[in-house]
Amino acid sequence: MLRCPNAPRLFWLVFLAFMLAQQAAAARRTAVVVVVPKNGTSVGSSARIHGRISRPGRPVVMVKAKSGNAWWVQPPALVNKKGYFQSVVRFGNEKTPDGCLFHIVVVLVQDVRVLRQCKTGAAFKQLPTQIPKSVVVEVKFARTKAKKEKKGKNLRKAIAVVIRSPAKGLVKRVHTLDGETKQAGVPIVLVRSTVPNSPWWVQQHPKRLDKGKIKITARFGNQTTKAGSKFQLVILLLPDKNKIPKPGAIFKELPRDIPKSRQLTVSRQ
Repeated sequence: MLRCPNAPRLFWLVFLAFMLAQQAAAARRTAVVVVVPKNGTSVGSSARIHGRISRPGRPVVMVKAKSGNAWWVQPPALVNKKGYFQSVVRFGNEKTPDGCLFHIVVVLVQDVRVLRQCKTGAAFKQLPTQIPKSVVVEVKFARTKAKKEKKGKNLRKAIAVVIRSPAKGLVKRVHTLDGETKQAGVPIVLVRSTVPNSPWWVQQHPKRLDKGKIKITARFGNQTTKAGSKFQLVILLLPDKNKIPKPGAIFKELPRDIPKSRQLTVSRQ
């Protein structure tokens, strides 16, 4: 019987390659970890997802009905300096049956070209390969939870930022207000007149203080603005600190699927 003199060496090379591949796969799995929700959790029409990344990149949350054939990209996740992230996940629609199972996965995108494809609402037939991703989490849709959400019982939890209303709802031309948020993200303040079709103006960037407090300085009109003129103020929490609009920039409409405060209406003194 003929023997290959290099057989032991070949065996160890194959074994080493296998182990390296296993380690690489494990590293990709642990690069993104979903903490909440847990596997088997019941959810309503929407739920918050919390997790952590241990590598550079942008976490992209995707959801798929277990019986479906497409992964749907969810709203952008907010990430803090320690790598903890959170986002809002949406499940089904008015016709989704009670007990329907959904799968959640978070992929860690490091390629800008791939990230451009991962816009909210985009659908993927297959998950991107060779990209770090979390373990798939399976949750169950509960119609009773969805009804409670519609009644507004969880509305306060859904508000990303709270703005403290000024005394009697009155503001000066340049006014300082207080806000608060426990979520990650870069706060941006927008102000507009209540006159129809008025744009939103980006204000001076607010200061983050301890314990989630925010100090806001905003401008309401100019020297000729009449007393009693009404304005609206809102705070957005943007996920990417590298794409922050400068003060004076204009938004015709508020961005969708971005965590924000309620719109506060105030009047000029």
